[in-house]
Amino acid sequence: MRRTDRETVRPMTSIAPRTSWPLTAIDRFASQWVIQGTWVFDAPLDAIALKHGLARLLDVYPILCGRMSRDRIERGDEGVPFVVESDMTHAVQDFAPSRVDVTRFGYRCRPALIRRGRAPLLTVTLTQLRDGCVLGICASHTCLDGNGFYSMVRNLSRATTGRDFPQPVFARAPDRSRLRRRTAVARSARDAGWHRLTLLDVLRYAIARPRLLDRSLVARFSPEMLRRCKTALARDSSCERLSTNSALLAHVTRCAGTLLGLDARSRIVVSAAVDQRGRVAGLPESFAGNAVSLAATAPIAARASAADIARSIHTRLEPLLERPSTELESITALTGEVAAHRLPYTPLPGARLLEPGPTLFYTNSFWKFPVYDVDFGDGTHPVRPVRAIPHNLGDPIVLWPAPPSTGGIELYFSGSLARAVARLDSSDDWWNSLYRFDQ
Repeated sequence: MRRTDRETVRPMTSIAPRTSWPLTAIDRFASQWVIQGTWVFDAPLDAIALKHGLARLLDVYPILCGRMSRDRIERGDEGVPFVVESDMTHAVQDFAPSRVDVTRFGYRCRPALIRRGRAPLLTVTLTQLRDGCVLGICASHTCLDGNGFYSMVRNLSRATTGRDFPQPVFARAPDRSRLRRRTAVARSARDAGWHRLTLLDVLRYAIARPRLLDRSLVARFSPEMLRRCKTALARDSSCERLSTNSALLAHVTRCAGTLLGLDARSRIVVSAAVDQRGRVAGLPESFAGNAVSLAATAPIAARASAADIARSIHTRLEPLLERPSTELESITALTGEVAAHRLPYTPLPGARLLEPGPTLFYTNSFWKFPVYDVDFGDGTHPVRPVRAIPHNLGDPIVLWPAPPSTGGIELYFSGSLARAVARLDSSDDWWNSLYRFDQ
């Protein structure tokens, strides 16, 4: 691979509606991660048009031109690096999900430099292949969560092709409540059943973190399989309003427990990320920043049926998915207070993730995000990605949209689960249990 061009892209206009954006404690915590999205096209993209589109996008995403400065992002004139590279050693067909290290196709800045204000919050890399191209976009988690990131890339495609796109919101509604004392917040966290992290837990996580990034594409579930899974588990769990996401999570969790060989005495916890947009006051659907809460079930017997697991997941998530959700409001407020005081409490039993046979099954679901709603064509000739490869932040279980040509959902495992799958023979009966709703 060789670099052929690098320049800086700035907004088309210099009018700044604001010059800085305050960061929440959650934003600052998220600054340790960089999200890299990778899209593979079987046709070339026009680099000049893409740069013009990026400049137009930055008019309404001025925060992405800024730099971190302690507890704020300050708007600056540094702009966004735009890199064009050429790699004639790869073709589109090489980009199966696990065959190419896609981190090579993004310009990833070190989080430590980003936090010091010495590196950009966003970079764009266009790599020309023998028969297509790869678009790699890296953004600091400081200012965008998964929903905000993939919506931003969809908007980039619209800006590049001259189409209208919604203006994002970055400013939260002002919180006029007074921050409670540290002791009162700690008591509330304990009363809510949150888990205290020890220094040993932090050290174990730091040591294990590189191995958490081991990842494998495990399965592709067809739309028909998803329908059967939801129908069967809604019936067996007596949860008429069971969602497809909860049904699939229950099925995958049951299979994951079997994969790890957890015995009947083991207890597992299932957790998921819940989007706050439209459910928490002051966070509209167009909000682009970090707006996610973590939720976990009560402990469940590791050998419980998928229907029992589905019932537990549904019971935990249903009140959080209401619009508005009083319970999600409470979790969001407590999370902010805990982070502001830097208290060692979390709604997830994080120590379970680091056990030799982990009993915390944390899932991040991206299959409803506009990952494939990206079109750089002119209206009459669409130019859409043939594959979007998920970013990797070490989430143990990821649900990802399959390419529109096939539909359905892709399942990824990371860490211990990925290594356990790698040890399985292709004829192992575990695969039959995983695909049982396809039969």
